[in-house]
Amino acid sequence: MAGCRVHGKMIGWIVLLGFALGPSAATQSEIPPWQSPAALTPIKMRKPWVPCYHTEPTRPDATLRMHDKFIGDIQAQQPAVLFVGDSIVGFWRRGSNLASWNKYIAPLNAYNLGIPGDYTEHILWRLSNGELSRIHPKVIVLMAGTNNLWRDTPADIIKGISAVIDVIGKSTNAKILLLGILPRNDREARPDFGGKIDDLNASLAKLADGKQVRYFYFGDKYLDQDGKLARGFLADGLDPSPRGYEVWGQQIRPVLDEMLK
Repeated sequence: MAGCRVHGKMIGWIVLLGFALGPSAATQSEIPPWQSPAALTPIKMRKPWVPCYHTEPTRPDATLRMHDKFIGDIQAQQPAVLFVGDSIVGFWRRGSNLASWNKYIAPLNAYNLGIPGDYTEHILWRLSNGELSRIHPKVIVLMAGTNNLWRDTPADIIKGISAVIDVIGKSTNAKILLLGILPRNDREARPDFGGKIDDLNASLAKLADGKQVRYFYFGDKYLDQDGKLARGFLADGLDPSPRGYEVWGQQIRPVLDEMLK
C-alpha cells in the first residue's frame, strides 16, 4: 500500500481492480497515461495547496531518500541560490545538461532541489519538512505547476504556487525568482494545455510584488518565428535538452546577478 502524506498523516489508497470496476472518482481524462489509478491519491483528497508527501508505488522511499539527501547537502553547503521544482529543474543536474549548470549557475553557490514528478503540493511538503531549515539563501528560483496541469485548474495551481511562496517567505529572507511555465508538446500533453499554460503565466506574473517576488519568463526563446515550439530545445517535449538548458542559463544568469547584489 502506497500513499500520500498530508499534514504528516498517511492517507491510504483504495485500489479498485480495473477489469472489474475501472476508474471511479477520477475520469480517464484526469489521469496521465504514465500513472495508473492505483498510483494516485484519490482526486478529492489532493489539493495543490495542501502539503503532500510524494510516493511512488514501485519506489515508495525514493523521494524521501532524495529529500533527506537534499537537507544534509544544503545545510553543509549553505547555498546562496536554491532552485526548486520538478524534473524540469532537477534534470539540470544530470548528464550533459550539467555543463550549462556548471557554466552559469554553479559559480553562484547554487543547489538544485528539483524532484521529477513533483506537483506543487509535493514541493510544499518538502519545503515545510526540512529543506528550508537552518539555511540562509539569498535567492530561491521556483518553477512549478506543469505536472498539475492534468488534474487541476489554473486557479487551483496558482493557489498551490502561492502556498509555496508563502512557506518560503515565512522560512527565509530570500528573494524569490518565480519562473513562468514552459511550453510543452510531450506525449502526455492534452490539447488544452497551451491555453492553461498561458492563463497560468498571466496569473504568475501578477504574483510579483516588486519586493520579495520577481517574475521571469524565457519560454519564448524556445519558439520559432510562427510562435510554435522549435525543435531542439526540449529533450522529450517537456524537459529541456542540453541546448534548452544552455538558453535557460544564458537568460537567467543576468537576472540572478542583479538579485544577488
